[in-house]
Amino acid sequence: MSKAYEPIYHYIDEIYVKQVVFEKTPESDGVSIFGYYDNTMEQSIKRIDYFCNFALLTDLLIAAKEEGETIIKAITEKLNQQADESPVIIDVENMFGIPLKIEEIILKIYKPMKEDENGEFKEEEDNSYIIDTVESKDSFEKRKCNAENLRAKMVDCFNVLENSYLEYLRLLQLRESKKKARRMSGLENELLFKMATAHYQINKEKK
Repeated sequence: MSKAYEPIYHYIDEIYVKQVVFEKTPESDGVSIFGYYDNTMEQSIKRIDYFCNFALLTDLLIAAKEEGETIIKAITEKLNQQADESPVIIDVENMFGIPLKIEEIILKIYKPMKEDENGEFKEEEDNSYIIDTVESKDSFEKRKCNAENLRAKMVDCFNVLENSYLEYLRLLQLRESKKKARRMSGLENELLFKMATAHYQINKEKK
């Protein structure tokens, strides 16, 4: 049985754009971004090709501020020209003298995958990635912080449930009825009681 196509996501916080290439046809929304990624861990600039749609390209160029506006203007001019140029190449490196570095963003990317002879999907071995989302670093960090806060609150809630269930067990040992023990430990609600019981059993199995 073949495995489902499940991309392996990666996150990067900057890219260098060398060229932007796209087909000048109404039915085509795909864009190729030829550039680099500065891998500080390996102390090297790695050639990377990115693929996305025009909406994500626009988000990326907006993050590049003035330089991004210049590229958007060049793309718009190319789209408005009557000349049959295909593919359209925006030479960003030639435009600024160096590849354009775009930072203060978080790109969620993944490698294209192909199915092997065993029906399993594996990442392509070339240096190309598909851009899934573009997000400002501030927005990403805020969302990450909110998620961490929610996880912390969930941990607190389960700690309360655990303490309530331990109190319930203590009351049973003191010969209180189950009904009274649940009421005294704050677990009268059936759903809360089931959650507390499940949480206690899971933690017990881990020990």
